[in-house]
Amino acid sequence: FGSSYLRLKSCLSPRHPWLRLISGSVLFTSVGLAMGDQPDIEVMLKEFEPVEWSKKFTGQDGLKTALSAAAKKHEKIVDPKTKKQKIAKTLEVMANFDDLIKIVKKVCMAFCPKSMTVKQNGAIVGQFDIVGLDGEGRAIYSNGKEGEEEQSLKWGKREDGGLSWFLKTKALGTATLDAALPHHGGQWLVNGKPASLEVIASEAAVSKYRERIEKVLKPGWKSGCDDSPLREAKIFGDDTTALTTLRDLCVNLCTLLHHLTGDREAAKAMEQSKTPADDKTVITECMEALGSAVDSDVAKYVEEILPFFGVQQSYVQLLIYNCRLLNVSDCQSPDQSWLPRFLHRDMLRRWQDKHRKEMNYLQCRGAGEGWSWNQRSGATSLSRKDPGTFRFQVISDTHGWEADLLLPEDQKVDCLLHCGDWMMEGGTGKASAKAVCEWLKEMGKIYKFIFFLGGNHDLPIMEACQAGELDLPDNAILLHHEPGFATGKHAAHVVNGAVRLLPDGKLSKPDANMGSGLVISGSGLSLANFPWSGNRAFQLVKDDTEARKAACDTLIRPNPDIVMTHGPPKDIFDEGRGDEILAQALDKCESVKIHVYGHSHTPGVQIGKRRASVNASVNSVFYFAGQQPVIFDIEAKTS
Repeated sequence: FGSSYLRLKSCLSPRHPWLRLISGSVLFTSVGLAMGDQPDIEVMLKEFEPVEWSKKFTGQDGLKTALSAAAKKHEKIVDPKTKKQKIAKTLEVMANFDDLIKIVKKVCMAFCPKSMTVKQNGAIVGQFDIVGLDGEGRAIYSNGKEGEEEQSLKWGKREDGGLSWFLKTKALGTATLDAALPHHGGQWLVNGKPASLEVIASEAAVSKYRERIEKVLKPGWKSGCDDSPLREAKIFGDDTTALTTLRDLCVNLCTLLHHLTGDREAAKAMEQSKTPADDKTVITECMEALGSAVDSDVAKYVEEILPFFGVQQSYVQLLIYNCRLLNVSDCQSPDQSWLPRFLHRDMLRRWQDKHRKEMNYLQCRGAGEGWSWNQRSGATSLSRKDPGTFRFQVISDTHGWEADLLLPEDQKVDCLLHCGDWMMEGGTGKASAKAVCEWLKEMGKIYKFIFFLGGNHDLPIMEACQAGELDLPDNAILLHHEPGFATGKHAAHVVNGAVRLLPDGKLSKPDANMGSGLVISGSGLSLANFPWSGNRAFQLVKDDTEARKAACDTLIRPNPDIVMTHGPPKDIFDEGRGDEILAQALDKCESVKIHVYGHSHTPGVQIGKRRASVNASVNSVFYFAGQQPVIFDIEAKTS
């Protein structure tokens, strides 16, 4: 995600001459806004400078940059009056988004380790304090000096186009890290050669308040809860308490939501509640307002109104900061999940209360050459499972929400399929892999088998498996097309990521018991834009077509009935980043009844002539895990 957009962002920066060149042709004057007008930008600034919200932009250059981006966003609108209204609304939303970014940055800073110490062979080679955040909300660590004396640890762009952590010290020169986070393992490289470095992170500012605040927020916000821990916690480097910051975060989210949906009266009311006497009451009211929006297509509103990229107040930046809010809780301070996930979790619970029994149900009827699919979206009960039929539930891209999901009960589901991306941005090393295994052990008590993949965010799973340290329950099977990933009790039955599920509920190799049962073939395959990126586990580089062809050939070689991949095929719920080679391989494999996948947070079901395609991501682009579970039935072949 980050690497693909960074190149676009660099080309479309407000400072880039290309954008400066075209911006003059799309901006409006007080007289007209027709396509092709090339007015003076100063005229526009004078028109908007008196407006109250314009003062939220930093200086005239801030407003000018936002104005250019807003005009570019709506350049295809021909009617001058409509164009002007759209630009004004976009600017107003961007101004309120600015307020939200400031609070999110504040929260992210508090959740990041306050300092980093780097050691080599036990000796300290660098010590750094957090000094701020970069454009993607990542922490920047420095020794506080400038010029030749500066030493730092920060995220940046590599010569090959990929992204990496860069360590700059006098002792080492420049080192790069092959991991998503500097203090959670990975391979350091110094002058292109592996180096043994240890990065020790201090506690985050929130750490000493964690246990008390967790008791307040983890069960969900209650209007009558004891908020004294939140009132006492000062974790932001000033006199602001955690309660006040939580209130500000809620109010700004609600204000932004109301502006997006055009509810100006509600937005105005929220603006007036920014300095209330009773923080708890305001938070409760905000949670109710946010809860009422769980079924609205917020992503659609944002995409229609905000510039896509190129400025701080863009659609992409909103995605980035939302992701960073969740990420700092799970990765920077893995046990500090009370504030960043709080709002998402409360909204999720409200959504679940409303849709508790709803499912997306698919049935595969017939066998041999004559099967077909039926679909019931929003089903509250399932058909009786026919003899000889297996019932599967499929999920993907849970990103740490596994324990919060509502998995259907009493539906006699035989097998759970998980298509990868268990973690946020590389997880927390071995601790994250262990947490996944513990959840699988709990689920193993419910399902006959759990077939799962690793996704590009799941480096700890890949490393634990390769090291023989993945402690899985007996009925959990990791599938991947490359050799060496089969592990656990049933490893002998798995061949290059494929296994046969027999009618009696036992497993065999895919090339044994031919004509009987169902063959499941899986791979954590998705496409990487560069040879290295922070979230590149189980991936293949997009330009390496030979490796991609070989992987897809391996995937379909056993003539599978069910194909699992992490990444999507081209043009089917793929956000424009699907794999055309995978799509071609699936099209030519006549045995495939259903393909399940994730990676793109655009869930959906498509029923084709022979094959059902299911993007089973439980998360939206804003990492809100409010999706109906997908359950499907397939009849097992009998020889």
